[in-house]
Amino acid sequence: MSPHAGVLLCTEVVPRIRSAVPAAAKPVGAEDASELIQDTIAHAAGLLHRAEAAGKKVAASSVAYFAVKLTRAGRRSTHLHHRCHVPRNAIVRTVTAHLIR
Repeated sequence: MSPHAGVLLCTEVVPRIRSAVPAAAKPVGAEDASELIQDTIAHAAGLLHRAEAAGKKVAASSVAYFAVKLTRAGRRSTHLHHRCHVPRNAIVRTVTAHLIR
């Protein structure tokens, strides 16, 4: 994930996800809202990664919308297909680098 995509994820996509997920997705079993938010952020990172790899530009609102839609449909980040996998350490590095600034 490029630095620009990481900044987009942290500054524009994550706040939209945090406001939308508690109302949009129902927890199943032992899940709670914070876990659903984490899963949705992982979905958003995967969407950004795939769009970047394809050379496409995407709007933060579209990424947040489709990530929330995946979570609402019951998709969880632990069941992502191998094509959608973004290494967890790449997400952590990107978010940490942005927060340190």
